[in-house]
Amino acid sequence: MLAAAMGGAVRRIDFDAPFEEIVPDGTVSGSLPAGFAEDSAWADVTARYRSVPSDAPGGGHALEVDVSAIRSGRVQFALRPVPAVGDGFLEVSLATQSRNHTPLSVELRQADTPYRVYASGEAATRPEWGSHSLLLPLPEAGDPKAMLLFAVERPG
Repeated sequence: MLAAAMGGAVRRIDFDAPFEEIVPDGTVSGSLPAGFAEDSAWADVTARYRSVPSDAPGGGHALEVDVSAIRSGRVQFALRPVPAVGDGFLEVSLATQSRNHTPLSVELRQADTPYRVYASGEAATRPEWGSHSLLLPLPEAGDPKAMLLFAVERPG
């Protein structure tokens, strides 16, 4: 489950819909939900994304991020665009699970160089499903092309 709310508008991500294959680069492969993009080309990582049946709150399917190696950098995937305009906060609600407690970083950031991070948070994970809600302050100047970047910094 992933939902983002801003100014009363809610955007829910459907993990039960067919995933789209990413273009494998030799070290990162698999498929992501529509609207997401793989963003680890700059890093030296080995990872695979895929849809898996889930008993998470809300049921259905979940996105599994299987990170087998991080030699430098981190595994990143992004939801674009996430217009960060107006006053207030972006509320990101998600459910996570990790056998080895690998945290998930969430950043509201600029989609183009210099990739400024407007706000960030972290979802601590456990072997059982847990729900998280992160409040990310919107940038004062606004950014209609912002993105939500999700990052994993260690194998798991």
